[in-house]
Amino acid sequence: MVVAIAQGQVTLRRADGREQLLPVDPPDDPPESSPPAPRASRRDGVERLGTDHVAVDRDLIDRLTNDPSELARLGRARAHRGPGGEVDGYRLSGIGRRSLGRKLGLRSGDVVHAVEGHDLTSMSAAMKAWNALRDADAVEVEFSRRGAKRTLTVDII
Repeated sequence: MVVAIAQGQVTLRRADGREQLLPVDPPDDPPESSPPAPRASRRDGVERLGTDHVAVDRDLIDRLTNDPSELARLGRARAHRGPGGEVDGYRLSGIGRRSLGRKLGLRSGDVVHAVEGHDLTSMSAAMKAWNALRDADAVEVEFSRRGAKRTLTVDII
């Protein structure tokens, strides 16, 4: 059983009651010239960096922008009308637990209001926002969840 952990040593208690002190060497520092590791997970193309911050592989974005069937698997979006009756975004639904939308940090019921400064007040505005993803290195998605405004930052790597 581990009794104590201190810098450079671990104290163990054996089954017979004896304690043993084990020295622990610090890890080797990586070489300064090594390239930074990719931040997104290669398995699904998404890595969570914070509550409302993710990194996404560019290959995944390319696949989604080029294949409507892949896009359809993200979930559904329906025009949302704000207090004045005007369309102010799109309400998301059908975001499954293991879906890409969920990995990005979105939930069913969220209302997406803008993508990279493009207000989502019409289908043509939504298409302009979607097309902006093709060449972007980062995208901000303005949305609300249960009435609270939030911003999702997506780094495309």
